[in-house]
Amino acid sequence: MHLCAAGLLAQGYGVVRLNLRGVGPSAAYSRGPYHAGLTQDLRDVLSGLAVRFPKRPVAMIGFSLGGHMVLRLAGEAGQKGKPDTLAGVMSVCAPVDLHATQSRIAAPRNRIYHAALMHWMKRDARSWVACGTPLADKLETLRTVRDFDDALVAPAHGFEGAEDYYRRASMQTVASEICIPTLVLHSNDDPWIPLQSYHATQWPKRPDVTVMIARGGGHVGFHGRHAKRPWYVDLACQYLAILG
Repeated sequence: MHLCAAGLLAQGYGVVRLNLRGVGPSAAYSRGPYHAGLTQDLRDVLSGLAVRFPKRPVAMIGFSLGGHMVLRLAGEAGQKGKPDTLAGVMSVCAPVDLHATQSRIAAPRNRIYHAALMHWMKRDARSWVACGTPLADKLETLRTVRDFDDALVAPAHGFEGAEDYYRRASMQTVASEICIPTLVLHSNDDPWIPLQSYHATQWPKRPDVTVMIARGGGHVGFHGRHAKRPWYVDLACQYLAILG
């Protein structure tokens, strides 16, 4: 996010960086955790920007889980309406199938990353889970992303459990309804998000919806030889230029 923001600022674009609800510095001001389909938070941010910067178009760029959220927003626009100032969205390595992604992350080959991810998730959760409560005690016993989603995320947002959350919140359920300019970038060797999920998604056949699968790139990597920054930064600049 820092690299992309720096690249866009250098091209003269205004940039707002957004933490998900309950993550990092936002945890102190959040009520409960994010979830992957919590697009109302994005709509609220767009509404706030529209008040502060009237009639100024906005493009949303999301990375990993943030990428899922902006794609979900694009898919919901057909039913709930497109935010007036939203010109388009771009995702980088979004987990388009939540169930498949958590299963891949929990695979033995990803155990080091999985352990680090759980450490970060628990750290952020301690900011909003009340100390001395049964939920706080349970937090320390959680071992997997699915455990975390089942115990904390799902009940906080009215889902019956992790599987219900993954099924109802995955952007795959609304992908075919994307009706705004959308650029989707993924790599064929992402170790945490299965490529098959992208092939199984019903993307709309629209000239303003583009799905790019790069040969190499890892998970939000996309480093070029001798390049000082990932090439998705240049792609984002080109995409915003096209959006106007």
